[in-house]
Amino acid sequence: MKLSSESAALPPLPLGGSLRVPLYSSFPPRFLDNTVMGFLWIFVFALPTDLHLSDTLSLTLPVGSLCILLGTLGVVKRRAIIAIPFGFWCLIAFVTWSTCTVVWAAYPDYIEEKLIKYWEFLPLCFVMTQFAYDRRGRMHLLNAYLTGCWLGVLGVFFHFATGHEFFTPAANELTSRYSFGTDANFLALALVIGAGIAWHHIYSECKRWKRLLSLLYLPAAFLAIGLTGSRGALIALLAAVLTFALFSDLRRRIATLAGTTAILALTLALPLSFTWRLSTTTQDVRYGTLDGRTTVWNEGLILFGEHPLCGLGAGATKGALPMVAHNTPLELLIEGGLISVGLFYGGLAHSIYRITSIASQERTLLIVICSALLVGTFALSWDAQCTTWFVYTLLSSAGSVRLRVQSATDFLGSVLKDAASTP
Repeated sequence: MKLSSESAALPPLPLGGSLRVPLYSSFPPRFLDNTVMGFLWIFVFALPTDLHLSDTLSLTLPVGSLCILLGTLGVVKRRAIIAIPFGFWCLIAFVTWSTCTVVWAAYPDYIEEKLIKYWEFLPLCFVMTQFAYDRRGRMHLLNAYLTGCWLGVLGVFFHFATGHEFFTPAANELTSRYSFGTDANFLALALVIGAGIAWHHIYSECKRWKRLLSLLYLPAAFLAIGLTGSRGALIALLAAVLTFALFSDLRRRIATLAGTTAILALTLALPLSFTWRLSTTTQDVRYGTLDGRTTVWNEGLILFGEHPLCGLGAGATKGALPMVAHNTPLELLIEGGLISVGLFYGGLAHSIYRITSIASQERTLLIVICSALLVGTFALSWDAQCTTWFVYTLLSSAGSVRLRVQSATDFLGSVLKDAASTP
């Protein structure tokens, strides 16, 4: 039995039956479902700046816990589950494999922190697949992320105006850079992802006020990125711009490249006291060590060469290297070997391949966001960051174009039946 996009309600499922539904609106509105989406909105809103309720308690922890609790109750009450995307199965396999590395972990003192984060993210991603699996749900959360980016932009401007420089604990000094709520490099990459969402709003058929805010966001975000002094985010921004131009028509391609060039030129034309760190990008890439990153990367490659298949165990980079890896693929190679990288990026690659069949505007948006994330995480360790898992989940959900809703009881029954019939 199939439902059209105009269906107003989901009829009871027959025993052993299943339905294919294209839209989130196919479900009848429920208070619990709306509450879950509201808490997911708050959770995603807090991601770019890592909002804290206190010095030690992040807002994402209690809100994420509520999302998991209420989302689970919502699925039980619904008595139906959305077919889990292939990318999420890869995440399950990745977390399971990372947990298995406890057996041979070279640095067991550091494994607990990493695994706790993985197992916290996994059920939250499951809730997202159940409540934000269509375009409407995904855009609801992406709008929350863009709103959080606006908070980050305004926070950077406020700290710049008040002279509140970003403090680097590792160097124990002020850096003439500015951030808000989180690490300057982390915030800068989040603002780049927000720029991809803003581009989508500008060229999509959304309300005029939303297009205007998105248009204002671009120069504001570019200036804020300059104040953060993140060179990796600048490179990720260029990758996002080129990706957006590549997947757009000629008119939008010219407008995007011209507008980005003009804004970037104005940003770099500011006094060196504002953008001194960005101006050293080319020179540092050619002759420098990127603040010690290349040295750490060389050491990390040596460690990977010694344990290429299974790695040193989750969290090992914290004990094996003098500083964080500043490279997500390399960190995964060191900690879980080729198996971890294959599971993590294999699911991502499959999701990217599958989203080629969805609407062109959303496809472009997701590919732009993904390109910014992939390029940006070559200079950051973001395998245990909420934003990475959030983008991963949206991509895998969008890639699962034909969504199957099945009674939870029938789902478990079919699994047991298949297992019993296996010789």
